Amino acid sequence: MASEPRYALKLIGITAAAAAAVIIACETDIPPVGPVDSVSQLVVSPHTVTLQPGEVQAFMAVGFTAAGDTAQINVTWSVTGGNLVDTSSAGGRHYGDYEGTSCGGFKVAATSHPGEKSDTASVAVVCPPPAVASVDVTPPSASVQAGQTVQLTATPKDANGAPLSGRTVTWSSSNTTVATVSNSGLVSGVTPGTATITATSEGKSGTSSVTVTNV
Repeated sequence: MASEPRYALKLIGITAAAAAAVIIACETDIPPVGPVDSVSQLVVSPHTVTLQPGEVQAFMAVGFTAAGDTAQINVTWSVTGGNLVDTSSAGGRHYGDYEGTSCGGFKVAATSHPGEKSDTASVAVVCPPPAVASVDVTPPSASVQAGQTVQLTATPKDANGAPLSGRTVTWSSSNTTVATVSNSGLVSGVTPGTATITATSEGKSGTSSVTVTNV
């Protein structure tokens, strides 16, 4: 019976040592599992874009560590005008699809989380010029003697009737034996009669009736 206490003491000693080891382990700081990226820079590309209303441009944002490696981060997008129609991420790259909706200059920005780094792209949404809807020719009728001239003027207009500048106008005469017309709308009387002078711009036309009389 004398050996039983010694066996019990040995067990108690082992148990105490194990408990101490557990306590020490619990008090030791456990390092995080896997690396935590610290973003040093966020880059958005392309940096400058020109669109027309309704067109969509894909932007990409990539975060970089101080060592130049791709940082594993989250990104949020924001715009000052237009629509952000879709966002996605893959392999450390973050995408934002931007649609221009109205004419003007706008910004597309991306911000990293964590790190709060940001970068911005500039977007110019350019509206095409309005089409020519009609051409006014003045005066709408004129009389000129043979051998004399009369000046006609053509004014292209948009669908709202507003004059359009900088548009190309071509001139023609329905009867060049009666009257001819120059590229600037100057009509020359040739022989007595009537000719229709037509001004055309972007497929739209206006006319003036010119009567040529004897001297």
